[in-house]
Amino acid sequence: MRVMVVGSLLTTGVFDLDDIVVSLSQRQVLGLILFAVFLIVPIGVSRFPYKDDPEKTPPLTAMQKQMGLEKLNGGVFFIGLVIWGVIFGSLLIGLFAIIWQLTLSSQPDPSISKEIWDWRFSLTKLAALTATLGAVVALPFTLVRLTFIRKQTETGEQGLITDRLNKSVEGLGVEKQISRLGRDISYLFKGG
Repeated sequence: MRVMVVGSLLTTGVFDLDDIVVSLSQRQVLGLILFAVFLIVPIGVSRFPYKDDPEKTPPLTAMQKQMGLEKLNGGVFFIGLVIWGVIFGSLLIGLFAIIWQLTLSSQPDPSISKEIWDWRFSLTKLAALTATLGAVVALPFTLVRLTFIRKQTETGEQGLITDRLNKSVEGLGVEKQISRLGRDISYLFKGG
């Protein structure tokens, strides 16, 4: 499929209209659309009004914070999200197409080796697409899990620091009696 763009050009000095025909392939049109989306949509999302509530967190920022990527630039996060979505969508469509192809195709004739190899290759593509799609789907969940683990680690470290401070404060008021041999004998005088 080819798209023909016809325009006119005003030449310098003379007002002649010359037709310009530019031929664009489907891939080039898709590339131009994606280029426009990558430039325009992040700017539009960042300027999106939040229904008269300035304290409400934008959805993209909330998702970014939930994944533990709040230090990452919002535009870079959005582009990564779009790329992830495109990869996920193309893998999902490819997986459904292979399943559809395998469902509609008849069993290969064992006497024709080309049909058997094509069928085996389709099964291999099915396995590869399934594994890759699983990895792509697991990526956001892995980021969220890593965020929770990091928060748990930080909380545990703060708890250890608090315990150490409490023990040192307790140790300030304790009187110790030491024998001539250098051993603690305060336990002998506790009970009265």
